[in-house]
Parts: sequence; C-alpha cells; structure tokens
Amino acid sequence: MVTRMAALLTRRGRTHKVSVAAGLAVVLLLCSLLATSQPAAAAPAPAGFVDTPIGGLNAPTAMAMTPDGRVLVAEQTGSLRVVKGGTLLAQPFVSLSVDPSGERGMLGVAVDPGFPVRPFVYVYYTVPGSPAHNRISRFTASGDVAAPGSEHVVVDLPPLGATNHNGGAIHFAPDGTMLVGVGENAVRTRAQDLTNPFGKILRIDPTTGAAPSNNPFFNLPGADQRIWAYGLRNPFTFAFQAGTGRLFINDVGESTFEEIDVGSRAGLNFGWPITEGPTFNPAFASPLFFYGHGTSDTTGCAIAGGAFYNPTHPAFGNDFVGNYFFADLCSGWIRRLDGATGQVSTFVPLNGINGPVDLLTTPDGSLLYLGHNDGTLGRISRQQAWYLRTSNTPGPPTITSITGPVAASVVCDWDGNGTETPGVFQDGTWYLWNNFAGGAPAATFAYGQPGDTPVCGDWDGNGVDTIGVYEGGHFFLRNTNNAGAPDIDVHYGTPGDQVVVGDWNGDGSDTVGVYEFSTFYLRNTNTPGAPDISVHYGGAGSVPLAGNWDGAGGDSIGVYEFNHFYLRNTSNAGAPNIDVFYGGPIDRPVPGDFDGGTHVDTVGVVTPA
Repeated sequence: MVTRMAALLTRRGRTHKVSVAAGLAVVLLLCSLLATSQPAAAAPAPAGFVDTPIGGLNAPTAMAMTPDGRVLVAEQTGSLRVVKGGTLLAQPFVSLSVDPSGERGMLGVAVDPGFPVRPFVYVYYTVPGSPAHNRISRFTASGDVAAPGSEHVVVDLPPLGATNHNGGAIHFAPDGTMLVGVGENAVRTRAQDLTNPFGKILRIDPTTGAAPSNNPFFNLPGADQRIWAYGLRNPFTFAFQAGTGRLFINDVGESTFEEIDVGSRAGLNFGWPITEGPTFNPAFASPLFFYGHGTSDTTGCAIAGGAFYNPTHPAFGNDFVGNYFFADLCSGWIRRLDGATGQVSTFVPLNGINGPVDLLTTPDGSLLYLGHNDGTLGRISRQQAWYLRTSNTPGPPTITSITGPVAASVVCDWDGNGTETPGVFQDGTWYLWNNFAGGAPAATFAYGQPGDTPVCGDWDGNGVDTIGVYEGGHFFLRNTNNAGAPDIDVHYGTPGDQVVVGDWNGDGSDTVGVYEFSTFYLRNTNTPGAPDISVHYGGAGSVPLAGNWDGAGGDSIGVYEFNHFYLRNTSNAGAPNIDVFYGGPIDRPVPGDFDGGTHVDTVGVVTPA
C-alpha cells in the first residue's frame, strides 16, 4: 500500500527521479515522524456525529477489540499496542522483531472468539531474514500484556521477494476457522496458481495452521490445501458480517479499479491478473462494488479498511444497520455501502483521515478507524442530546445540551456539589462530566465491559455518587470514580432484569434493586437477600425509575412509558402522584436533580442529536 502511495506522489509532478526503495523510505520516515510528533486531529464527521481521536501510535496497520472493550492496535514497526479506557497504554501487549520495509511489518491482529476463556491473541507479521517471510503467531494474554514465552507459531508462509503486496488481514470465520488475506507479493501470475498461497484467501485451523478437510482444494493434487479463494492482488482487509457470516474482501487494484468482492462460497476465482474491476467472464467472480482511481470523494488508489455496521446497539440509527463501511488510503475518505439498496454515500469526506488503513464497528455502535500516516486511532460516535426540566411539569426543556456519544447514559452527582450531570458508558469505558456544557469529559476510565448495564449512586453515604455495573445478576459497585476492583459485589436479581437503584429508606446511601414483570424488588442494604420492598407498579414496556420527586428526602419509584413519567412519592402501589407528558418515542429517561438547589429530582430525556 505504501508503494502505491509513493508511486501516486511521484506521478503528481515530482521533479526528482526516485527509486521505489527510496520512495518507500521517504514515506515510512514521514509516517514515523508524523506518528511521533503530530497531535491527533479529529476527522470531519457528518452532522450529528463526533470523532474522538487518540494519537501516539507509530504507523498503525490493523486493530481488534477484546470483549471487555480494549482495542489492540498493530504497529507496522512491530509493537501491538493496547488502548484501554480511552487511553493508549505505555507498555505494548507484545513487541516483536519485524521487517517493516515497504508494506511489511506487523500487519494483522485477531482475538480468539472464546476470549478470555481462551486468552489468545493472534498477529500476522514479517519475520526478518534473507529472505524474509510472513508468519502468524498466537500469544497468550496475561492482563494487558502477553505472557512471556507464550508465542506459538501457527503458520510460516513462504519466502518473500518484493516488499509490497503482503496482505495481512486475519479474522475468525463463524465456524471458528481463521481466514487469512495473502497478497501476490508483486508476482502477478501467483494469484491464479493453486500451488502457492500468494494472492489468496487462506482458511486454516487457528491452532495448527493446517487446512480443514472441507476446504475447496483440499483433495486437488498439488494444490495448497489451505486456499479458500484465489485470483486476488492484495486483499489487505476483509470483514465478516455479524449474524449472517457474509464476507466482503477488499482487493487493492493496480491502475484502474479498487474492488469489494463477495466471498459468497469457497473456491471462487476473483480474476486477478486476467481481469481488474467488473467482468462478464463466467469463470471469475465480478466485484459487488468497484471504484476508479483519482483524488475525489468517490475515487482513490488503495481500498483499505472494511467494517459491517451490525453492532449490538446501533447508535448511528437503524438506517445504518447492515451498511458496509470502507476507506481509501490515498484519498482519506470513508464511504458506506447500503446492503439493502446498493447505494454508496460519503461518510467522511476527501482527506478527512490521514491514511486510513483499518475500520472496526464496536458493540455499542461506534466506528473506529486507524490513520496510518499520523498514528491515530479515531472513534466516530453519534452525538447525544439531553433535554431536561427543572420541574416535574410538561413544557420546553430548561436545559439543552449536546454531551457525549449515544450510549447507555446516567446522571449523578460526580463531584458532590448537589447537581447531577451526565455519565456515559460506551464499550466498557466511562465518560463523566461535571456540567452540561459539553466538551471533553472530566474523567475517562475503563470499568465493566460492553453489554453491562451502568448504574451510579452514593453507595457509602459520603455525598458523592460513584459508578457501578450490573452483569448477569450481579451488581459490581465502586466507591470512587476510577478503574479498579469492585468495592461492593452484590448478587441480586437474575440476568435480564432491569435495574434501579436509590435511597429507599432515606438513610443517605443508595442501594440495589431490580424490576421484573412490572414489579420493583428493592433492598435497603447492598447485600444479597430477600427484597425489603416489593411493589407492583407499571406495565409491560415500562422503564423503572427512582428519584426524590417531592424533595422530602429518600427516593421512591416511578416508570417511563409511552412518553409519560408516572411518578410515586412513596415506594408502594397506587395511582401516580405525578404524571408528566415529556419526551418522544425514541427518547430514554434520565431524571435527576439538575439545578442542585431544590433537592428535587425532575424529568429529563436523552436522544440522538
């Protein structure tokens, strides 16, 4: 890919002749300098979206996410870095001796689908030597680093010639096998030759590196049994669609077209070098989508990065679900392909990202990208709007704020000043604000993991609210707003319950509760046991609430249903004491004490901006 960039630069009017090797050296030097000296710049995200970049990476090439929300980023120079709680950790997961010349180096990373029970991380990297070769190795995770001596070599590929067209993407298929993208290493004829792995997608056992017996050419005499698809130039990135297993392969073209190919079945021939771009030859699989070379919002020089948008929580909105995001290294844009209509539109415009090489959709619905040339990991999120009232009456918002991304949200008094302000839990990371002014959060840290339900409250009665999560029938609560082990672990409720916490007995400490089948089950202490209070209130589709609705001290119950807040001044059954029509059909309730003066909790909602 870097070769393509160097060549593109020389075609655009450079007055000095440079060798390919010299061009590569210049580009790699620039990448290194940019990665170490330039601050992270946000990409121009679409209206209603925000990019949160993290800098300090050295020529990143690929990334993967662990189930607890850590992002592992491969650097071309041989280190696998860890981003945790929105911070790039100083110590790499592992650092390897690699050959980083041209397009070589550490090029791919994958996390075992059974992680952390199977605590394995896989990398694709170039082993130095004369000649060099590419390797896939497995490492055993021990916290945020690889266990010493845990490298297990899965595959050693044949020796390399040229420094370009290495491929490097590795991903697990739904059946647990591993697919590997291997470039033709600048020898075009290899792509059609079934006796070698170059210019192919390989399918292997991730432990042994051997070919599964149902591979398409397993029984073909002389063929490399690991081949799953062939006729590719440089499949640097590819992606599986969650839920369907659909496979899109990005093949970097030569001088005419970049391709998105569909791996609809085993054994397909995508035509390189006989054809590039669309073809009517029935011997070859024609691309689903292709684009030409140039410098515009719709053209480029090297397709890089691909991610389906099928997250657990589609924060971008339902119209994005099923879309395929892809990027171009040279033109610096991200576009999206609508899987239902086939329409393609711009998401990040021309030159919005400095050398995008990889994309990843997170469980909570953000889109991550890597900028190779400036060493950036960016997170593009949908912005969230807060519409809050300071009285429990209908009317326009008293407070309107664009704060944080669309994700699971709470309001609590993080600094103990009496006013409750936003907290957002996204992909295992907490973002806390001490006001509604927007901007950067006052605190960012990792606690919990994607899929947990966030909670907050004054667990120790000291006047400051702190965080917690609910997972699988357990409350894991912290007495400080930072990362660490739980201070309180309460087994209460069952998986699937809605959670609600509050000061049920007015003693100044918040305690646990759950809501199941329209019934509140509340505890007066943060310990396991039978409910101290059981109240049937609300109905199917109700969202449970807790708050000090009348300022009398202590919290009582409420529900949000069909744009109505139905609030009780006591935690027992009965008609609502307060009925407030407020919010819309996709809004989520976030009641709290927003003015800090009356000590009364009032209604509020959050919704995509």
